[in-house]
Amino acid sequence: MNPTLSYLLGRRMWLVSGINVWGTIPDFDAAMVLTETEGAAKRIVFGSFALGGATQQIKYANLVDARGNQLPEMLTNPKVLVLAKNDINVIVSGAETAGSFALAKTDYSDRNGVCDLIIMEMG
Repeated sequence: MNPTLSYLLGRRMWLVSGINVWGTIPDFDAAMVLTETEGAAKRIVFGSFALGGATQQIKYANLVDARGNQLPEMLTNPKVLVLAKNDINVIVSGAETAGSFALAKTDYSDRNGVCDLIIMEMG
């Protein structure tokens, strides 16, 4: 078999239809430096914290694709693409993890964003 065709067919991909998104993107992504002292040990901790908004965390295991198949609990190097179904813009907020991802609408509207998702396992 052609190596390119084999590579493309070896990737798992799902289409999930009709996702309602109510979460909003964070208002501010704060970068903070904290210091800790515990006995003789001293540490400097750097972190990034999203303030405001309420992203919608979604686990892959809770999704069912367009063919009625349940998605696996964990994916290897997943990528989520959003296909808008109404005029409310929806984005993937942050990076996708092996077990979940976060969606948020970019508009501060009372209406939900409706979208389809293409979820691919990049290997």
